[in-house]
Amino acid sequence: MINIAVIALGHLSNGEITIALETLKHIHNDGFNLLFISHQWGEEYIGSFGVPVKVLPHNDPRDNYKEFLRIINEFKADLLLCADVTTMEYAAVWSGFSFRDLKKLNIPIGSFDQYEWEATDYRFDFMSNQAKNVTPEFFESCDFLIRPCPLNKPAAFDGRIVTGRLFGHNPAPPAMTNSQWRDALGLPPNQKVVFTVNSGWEYIDITRFMELRPLMAWMPRMIYHHLLSVKQPLTVVHVGPKPWDFETHERITYKYFKRMDAILYQETEKQADLFCGTNAISITLSKAAYALTPSVLFQNLKRITFSDLAAVMPKMPAWYRQMAQEVKQSGTFRIFPWGWTRFLEPVFSNNEYNNVFVEAPVFVPPKCSKILTQYLFDQTAIDALKQRQTDYFNSLNLLPPIQEQLRKLKLP
Repeated sequence: MINIAVIALGHLSNGEITIALETLKHIHNDGFNLLFISHQWGEEYIGSFGVPVKVLPHNDPRDNYKEFLRIINEFKADLLLCADVTTMEYAAVWSGFSFRDLKKLNIPIGSFDQYEWEATDYRFDFMSNQAKNVTPEFFESCDFLIRPCPLNKPAAFDGRIVTGRLFGHNPAPPAMTNSQWRDALGLPPNQKVVFTVNSGWEYIDITRFMELRPLMAWMPRMIYHHLLSVKQPLTVVHVGPKPWDFETHERITYKYFKRMDAILYQETEKQADLFCGTNAISITLSKAAYALTPSVLFQNLKRITFSDLAAVMPKMPAWYRQMAQEVKQSGTFRIFPWGWTRFLEPVFSNNEYNNVFVEAPVFVPPKCSKILTQYLFDQTAIDALKQRQTDYFNSLNLLPPIQEQLRKLKLP
């Protein structure tokens, strides 16, 4: 048996933890022993996947580092695997250890690599402004990298880079009937359900883009108005740190959950009529598409100065004109509000994953309305999208099992 200690310390969302769990959960007790090391908030969530977990419980980072070393020694780890090595580095302020501390342990180190980092310039672009570098050492000095599909493109195993399926070969069917699921969440019986989510980091302004704060306030309003334009009664299920802070029309039944039980969350990914969001790298987007749920991704891939649109403003609805006056301009984004347009180009280029969702230009209301109406009510369009989703995930069946690749790693 090979003992893999997975270091999963991100606390602003469950994204990186979920990716690691989904990719690895099936190899536990199949030639590998897994042990996740996380914070106290992650303990219950990781445990819900049936995977062992230990927490770093102390307030003093020095005590957490001692606890980490104790766990590693007791577990007799053969491999250290970071759910995200950059997040682990940021967490050093409370965990007490950094990437270089891990290197001193003389245990092979790997990391999940969602974005094909070595194909980038190791630089995040925030709303089109180059703003932050990441140390290349974090990835180039890893003994191995795991690139799950999606988000990554399938690639041949090369002894260091493992490219494997994020999910199993077939999605599990819903555990509840549709009526049971609706009853559990208190949803009306006959309305189409739109699922949308947010994470804590989506409310953090780390850019120098002066108009970002009003745009952050307007983004949920824009999504709401796009949904309202469908002209049919809809139920919106929203999971995130903050509820919408505005009144909704009677056609929109708004159900907000700060947190949702993991089982109900997974059911909602499968049972909703549509998933929508603004985050191209969202694990919930991937899971919804895997469950063959129609998915719409609101994007902006062209920098906009609203004063340049004076000729078309009279044709826009009143809410849009107010938004344009307050926001003034917007940078590009693949994930809102950070941007990451150029940074994500390598991973999305020639990537069949693009076929499993529909992109909607968030600042073009007629197109957003048409797309939402189509993928909520046009069964021909819905079936075609579900077929593209099926074809994509079936194409990943050609990848060799991840445990087979892990056994063949060329380690020091």
